[in-house]
Amino acid sequence: MIAIRKCTDEDLSTVHEIQMDTEKRGDLWGYKADSMADLQKQDKDWFWVAVGNAMIIGYAFCGEYMNQGECIFESDDRVLEVIDLGVRVECWGKGVASELLTAIESQAKARSYDKIIVYTSAKRFDDILRFYRRNGFKTWWAQMFKDLGSSQSVKSV
Repeated sequence: MIAIRKCTDEDLSTVHEIQMDTEKRGDLWGYKADSMADLQKQDKDWFWVAVGNAMIIGYAFCGEYMNQGECIFESDDRVLEVIDLGVRVECWGKGVASELLTAIESQAKARSYDKIIVYTSAKRFDDILRFYRRNGFKTWWAQMFKDLGSSQSVKSV
């Protein structure tokens, strides 16, 4: 059983630990864990943790996205951005991230948001794309690169 609740200051060290594990594994291009100070600055109204077996197994936080009239938005759309979403690797595939997205969507609807967006720099891009599509997201755009092996400009973070 997974329970989703608002993040508290007491939860931040565990969130930071999950972020540090993600950084160490190198799952995301260029990902760096937030500092504790940066985590403390996050709006707790848009910050959740997932709890399973009495421990935090995932988290997500969001923020208002500045709608600049991109082609998928109406000029007056209110847009919420999923800034970060992380799950302990041993809990992948168990519905934790989907439960977090459900909580985000529920609160976004209650606060009259029109759209939710998310960005990913996941190295397992195809898997992540499938995950978000299963959760109702549509692909807006994609940016890719090809390493030609001629320089050190692309890190294998």
